[in-house]
Amino acid sequence: MSEPIVTQRCSHCKQVKALSEFHKDNARPNGTRIICKLCVSQWANTDEHRLIARLAKRRYRQTENGKKAWRRYYNTQKNQAYRASYRKSEKNKVAHRRSEEKNANKVTVRQKLNSAIRYGKFPRASTHKCKRCGKPAQEYHHWLGYAPEHTFDVLPYCYGCHKIVDREGGPVSQPTSTFVQVS
Repeated sequence: MSEPIVTQRCSHCKQVKALSEFHKDNARPNGTRIICKLCVSQWANTDEHRLIARLAKRRYRQTENGKKAWRRYYNTQKNQAYRASYRKSEKNKVAHRRSEEKNANKVTVRQKLNSAIRYGKFPRASTHKCKRCGKPAQEYHHWLGYAPEHTFDVLPYCYGCHKIVDREGGPVSQPTSTFVQVS
């Protein structure tokens, strides 16, 4: 009869260590993982591992089981308490301030455009066709950015095409026609 194995070589750090230095893994022949606990913990603290874990979690949330699990968790008291405590936290306040500073022009320019539309000084997007697909437009796209001087430099798009145009980003070319503010 052979003696039981009491040591194992880590496939990552190449050191021979006691079996107690390895996590259990019943799928392996000797019942332990091939990487020692120390190497596993170092890997778990890397940015690469965090990214892989975040992507795996995102993929799971898009499955039917993931959506069901999220719906069950969303309305629990634990989640409600967590969201309430985050809203009151300093971290949230700092993030909110940073977002306001970053998007100050965006908000102002959109409000100015919406005000002009409301008072009939600028046509509604729904009176035009989408610049990309030709369907009825539903919203405007600020193709030159949100600087105050470009408030009315907009193009009409449907929801789907506007998402695509925003996602593509990059340099924008001169459109075939621009809108002029009606006095």
